[in-house]
Amino acid sequence: MAKAVTLSSASMSNLLSLQNTQSLVDRTQGRLSTGKAVNSALDDAMAFFKNRNLTNRASDLADIKKDIQNGVNVIKEAVDSLEQIDSLLKNAKAAAQSVKAEKDADVRKNYIKQINDTLEQIVQLAADSNYDGINLIQNVKDVGLDTDAGEAAKAKLAAGSTLTEADLTNEKRTEYAGKAFDAALAEKGEALFEKGTGAKEIKVKAQSDYGTKDVTLTDALDESSKLENIEAWDSGAVGKVKKHTDGNYYLVTEAKKGTKVDTAALKNELVSKANAASGGSLDANSALVGKEKVKNLVSGGGTDTRDLQTRVNEEVANNREAYQDKNGYVAPERLTVIFSEQDRDRKIDVNAKSLSSLLTGLVNGNGAKEITVDDWHKPQVAGDVNGPKVVDTDKIDAFIASVEKARKQVQAYSAELGNYSSIMSTRSEWTDNTINTLKGGGADLVNANMNEESANMLALQTRQQLGVIALSIAQQSEQAVLRLF
Repeated sequence: MAKAVTLSSASMSNLLSLQNTQSLVDRTQGRLSTGKAVNSALDDAMAFFKNRNLTNRASDLADIKKDIQNGVNVIKEAVDSLEQIDSLLKNAKAAAQSVKAEKDADVRKNYIKQINDTLEQIVQLAADSNYDGINLIQNVKDVGLDTDAGEAAKAKLAAGSTLTEADLTNEKRTEYAGKAFDAALAEKGEALFEKGTGAKEIKVKAQSDYGTKDVTLTDALDESSKLENIEAWDSGAVGKVKKHTDGNYYLVTEAKKGTKVDTAALKNELVSKANAASGGSLDANSALVGKEKVKNLVSGGGTDTRDLQTRVNEEVANNREAYQDKNGYVAPERLTVIFSEQDRDRKIDVNAKSLSSLLTGLVNGNGAKEITVDDWHKPQVAGDVNGPKVVDTDKIDAFIASVEKARKQVQAYSAELGNYSSIMSTRSEWTDNTINTLKGGGADLVNANMNEESANMLALQTRQQLGVIALSIAQQSEQAVLRLF
């Protein structure tokens, strides 16, 4: 009994050849259908895993590119907003110039209202300048000057100052003089004042720490505001300035009686004389050289004479790591764009700037500065506060100068953001090119040559047909046995 079918050696050889050919046909069909010569690690382990690494990095970079493009859009939103703010500032300047030239008081009042409305719209526009939750022109909460973070920032600013009196413009001298008076009054209180020789004469004592000279006002008492029967003001207090529980200061004229000191008038006297280069209320010899309190009021690093609050906010925003663990720290907005999937430190940070730092003197805290009609008018006769008023062109010119300064700062910030956008666009283009290179390199490792595979398929099909014919010929010798029967 036969246990197996045996074939001749020629038939076995042809059959094996056909099976090998079919295996090659299957492989070629797979390559033609997928377009890849390497479809698994079994085909070519090295090429397969190199391709995977390259394509994975390309995928990661594609995600990075999305973040870069998002950063570009955040900056575009901010730049567009800054352009509109610049346009509104131009309108405010034009309205101020109209106030200066207009003769009709009611029309001037209307122009001032337009200016206030324009400044308020700038504040609102800045608040709306938001893209994907990021606002680069924000009205951030001020860092408290008396908090740990504020004190540390002031100390750093003072330590880095090289300010001298020559660096103070007249505008800054008057600004400083007012702040120096407020600071000295808060620190020294009653000790700041001294009765002069005249009946209503009060002297503001020299304040070497703040660099102010003596200033005397002959009519410094408010006769309409007097107090009597103040037990604490005995005969020993006569001729001295005392602070009452109502928060005001009074010159004790008689035992238990006092007349209110006009501190506002004294402050104005100090400020009005601050412009004099050497004989005014700023002491050229001691005030502005190495005095920490002076530096805290008017200077930052170098010869920076911007508002202290603005500079403290900026110092904390630019060096957040140094202040973020201190009481009073206010986190500023920041756009962070990462450029590398391999190292997150390969990035660019764009810190938001507060509107108050861009519009110095036009924005107070989180709101627009409001201008009143009285702000831009002065007595026609100096000192006659109850007489007719005329336009104070000096104050209007100062406002226009503030607007021009703000426009320059807005334009400078816009240019700064434009530079960041250019950097991001360049990195985005580089990322695109790198993604294409990675994908191309990976494809070169695994992709099939379609022309070659098509030719292979045609050759294999021909070989298959010839193999069938050869197998048929090999079988003919065995078929001849049948003819014997």
